[in-house]
Amino acid sequence: MKFRHFLEVLKDENELTITKKPVNLNIEAGALAAKCVALDGPALQFEAIDDYEGVASLVSGLYASPSDMYSRTRRPWIRLLLAMDQDKRMTYEEMQGYFDDALIQGGIKAIEVDRAIWDEKMEGDNVDLFRLPFPIIHELDAGRYSNMNTIIVEDPETRGHSWSGERFMLASKNSIAVRMINGSPLSTVYNKYQNIGKPMPFSIAIGVDSAIPIATAIFMEGITGPMSAADLAGYLGGEPIELFKSEANQLLVPANAEILIEGMAFPGETGTEGAFNGMIQYEAPSVQPVFRVTSIKYRKNCIIPFDVTGIKGSDSLTLKSIAHSFRLQKIMNILWMGYRAVKWVYCPISFRLGMAIASATPVYPGFEFLISRALFSCSHWFDKVLIVDTGCGAEELARIMGDVYQKASPVTAFILQDNSTRPYLKMLNIRPLRELQGGCILMLLLIPLGQRTCCQRGYLSRPVGQ
Repeated sequence: MKFRHFLEVLKDENELTITKKPVNLNIEAGALAAKCVALDGPALQFEAIDDYEGVASLVSGLYASPSDMYSRTRRPWIRLLLAMDQDKRMTYEEMQGYFDDALIQGGIKAIEVDRAIWDEKMEGDNVDLFRLPFPIIHELDAGRYSNMNTIIVEDPETRGHSWSGERFMLASKNSIAVRMINGSPLSTVYNKYQNIGKPMPFSIAIGVDSAIPIATAIFMEGITGPMSAADLAGYLGGEPIELFKSEANQLLVPANAEILIEGMAFPGETGTEGAFNGMIQYEAPSVQPVFRVTSIKYRKNCIIPFDVTGIKGSDSLTLKSIAHSFRLQKIMNILWMGYRAVKWVYCPISFRLGMAIASATPVYPGFEFLISRALFSCSHWFDKVLIVDTGCGAEELARIMGDVYQKASPVTAFILQDNSTRPYLKMLNIRPLRELQGGCILMLLLIPLGQRTCCQRGYLSRPVGQ
């Protein structure tokens, strides 16, 4: 679905509000967007930006999640479903199944087109990033940011295209400081160019087809195999992604993006990025790679998406939750050799990914213990695992947590798993992301299938071997 069509769909579903009142890009736009997300309101589009009227507008909250802790008709992932042109009543389990189908089917191959939609262009000495209204999102941010974009680079070894969603800060009128995420596709490719001593061509697409941010988030989890993010986005969105070969660096980029930024990242060129309010906390200034911008192409009256990170339900947190949860669900079922040991896994957005909930039916003694150990070992985000029966859906988070709070014994229920994961992981032949050092809790909440009004058992149990 094209970006502007996606905005129309959100508007028709009352998931987008357009304001024509002028706002300032310095904190004001971010504050208004943050309040709207905090109140479970719609996405906000600011049509009039002080000093930039007629140039561009801002929009925020396109993938933001309504709270998943309250019962209501709106799914917490409703905007993700609309972005993929799916039924907005789709359950969480069905959505994870849809992601799985995309990987099994190999996506839908992207198509190359010979035309793009950009009307305006800045090149060479005329490049000036400050001519576009990239906002100062939070009060303590070090500068103007873009954090809803897709960075495209080519692997110098495989010649495959790699997509990532790292944020960047405007360092000067023709340079940006990119916050590298360790182990991300962009970081891997950048290090390869560093090792061979060559500059890395890059393209940054902003305001892309609605399924691309979802596909990019899943791609960054490292579970797509040889399939490209573009092909995955095509399947998720139900139509091939149109790519255009850039004249500047020969990279294939989304042809319908609102803005395309191109340039080179030279080996050893770094600068200060941050401080910036990340998904969980304020991140201190750090030395990051600097990318030199040589060309900016954009649509007339372009629309720039941004995300107010640091609040529950933000776009980035929602995308990370959905993608990371899907990764965990895939790993659990791979470890049990094709047996669908886990029906679904959800890292609740309301808990800022501080807990993982897995839907599974114990098939033998100690099964819950093995599932919890594997989950703890494959993620550094959470320190609590809640295992529920397959009769529960992720949509029932409020009822599930209510049963935990009301029925778990405070004396015997909370059991810490504080021993090393390595013996268990050696048996499963997987590499741990961390050592368990205490504070990791396994919780059980088994609900008989079909019994929806109350829990027969709502307690936390000591796992086998503890």
